[in-house]
Amino acid sequence: MPEPVRLALALLLAAAIAVPASARMHAPYRGHRIIPANAGVLDGFTAPAAAYSFRKLRTAYAGSAVKLRRTTGGTQDIGFVGNDFDTATAATFCAATTCFLDTWYDQSGNARHLVQATAANQPQYIANCNGSLPCARALSASTVLLMAGTVTPAMPVSLSTVAHRNVTSGNACYLLSMASAAPHNQIITPAAANSWQLFGASGSIIATAADGAWHAAEGVVNGASSVFNIDGAETAGTITGSVVAGGFNAQNNPAASSQCSQTEAVVWNGYALTGAERTALQQNQRNYWMPLPLDTFAAPSGAYSLRKLKSSYAGPAIRLRRASDNAEQDIGFLGFTGFTGAPIDTAAANAFCASTTCFVRTLYDQSGNTRHLAQVTTAIQPAFLANCGDGLPCVRVTNTQQVELTVALPIGASMTLNAVARQTTRPTPGGFLSCYFAGAGQQQIVPHADYDILYIVDGTHNINPAGWTALNWHSLTGVFAPGVAGVGLVDANAETVGTMNVIGGTNLYVAAGNETPGNVCDEREFIVWFSASTSGERAALHANQKSFWSIP
Repeated sequence: MPEPVRLALALLLAAAIAVPASARMHAPYRGHRIIPANAGVLDGFTAPAAAYSFRKLRTAYAGSAVKLRRTTGGTQDIGFVGNDFDTATAATFCAATTCFLDTWYDQSGNARHLVQATAANQPQYIANCNGSLPCARALSASTVLLMAGTVTPAMPVSLSTVAHRNVTSGNACYLLSMASAAPHNQIITPAAANSWQLFGASGSIIATAADGAWHAAEGVVNGASSVFNIDGAETAGTITGSVVAGGFNAQNNPAASSQCSQTEAVVWNGYALTGAERTALQQNQRNYWMPLPLDTFAAPSGAYSLRKLKSSYAGPAIRLRRASDNAEQDIGFLGFTGFTGAPIDTAAANAFCASTTCFVRTLYDQSGNTRHLAQVTTAIQPAFLANCGDGLPCVRVTNTQQVELTVALPIGASMTLNAVARQTTRPTPGGFLSCYFAGAGQQQIVPHADYDILYIVDGTHNINPAGWTALNWHSLTGVFAPGVAGVGLVDANAETVGTMNVIGGTNLYVAAGNETPGNVCDEREFIVWFSASTSGERAALHANQKSFWSIP
């Protein structure tokens, strides 16, 4: 295929990822994910040498995804429903037992299937690996899927995988290899924590990739033009490719104390993915395999953020008003980036707010309940900052009468409030600062003027979780439940438990600064549930917020 045609197809693929939700397909069993419609992700690419996935990668492919073996006996091929893995059939086959991968079928058309006949060495099939999506998980040092026959590597070689290392323990996971014997052209998670590595016969590129998180990787082994792309961030280097003939393998020899999972692996032999193709494939993989933070949570009562929180949400992030002419404009989200999700379109905000100041007219509710937070009084609208000193945007409250946006909410028996926020100034001690990072009625997350003290308050009781520093960004959670079931949590510190109740109230108040002159508060995210969250949910949300918003 001529290079201009390849580039055009790759760019068209990237554009398809960004189409409105109304033009995309919804697969109900996958929760509320929005995925590109009616096309295999590799349809516009040069044909790969081998392709393995728990989704359909090429429209022309008519075979199964995997062959599963269950411990109670028997094997069964599991195919696709549309472009998605047939999880329902897999669940029926694996009911009340454990399943493993006997075969991972090659979708390239070359019949280079990955097979493991020895039951003890087969990776385990996990039905709910990442936001209700399936994967293969390696649990022992001998877990490996191998291709029968050989392929002679021809430079350049391109490798792609979507995978996860759960436990480091100083050990490597070999995710995708080309050649049965060393040296390999390979993507691995090396012994070093929080890193992935691309290498060939000599030379390597090591890139940052946090352990305990899913990553999409594209590597090109091509001498001085080698490049390794992790989640959209590219690192260049020089790698001499191996030309040792052999087969492909995946899930190869992870250390016994590591646990690695994989959903997709693709190899191109004699072809270097272009920059446009790497970007298109990365965006598609992240859009499909990596859920946004609230995709796997119970539906919130209200969700507001300067990033996209739910894949099913198709509206804008905020509505801005600029001071120069009082014009207003909605600002939406970007597609998936090197962050762990889809941030607000700060370029569009900067263009609208050029040479003037912008204020937040509306924070749109991403929960699906259309409880948008709106402030029509211009004098008490908070400011929008595209860069709050760390390259990330925020909403800033400075007016002492400022109440950013209120909305009526039903009050339940229990409540969970969450916010990403900071208190920017540290006034003289004494008295509360009404900087409600989130609150309904008397339920509040509120910093105290007494320096580094945070209060989770219900109007009568206080919980003072550890870890709050007034001038720093934090991920904050308060759980209001009858009796002694209340919880306060700052970042990923130990939870503080105490007496806490749901007192009442009808409105959600966000970013209020209505008591102490000179107080400044910045906010990025607010979420409210009228239920008590679990400790696992709180830990997952805090980890996600800390990663996305670069909270230490």
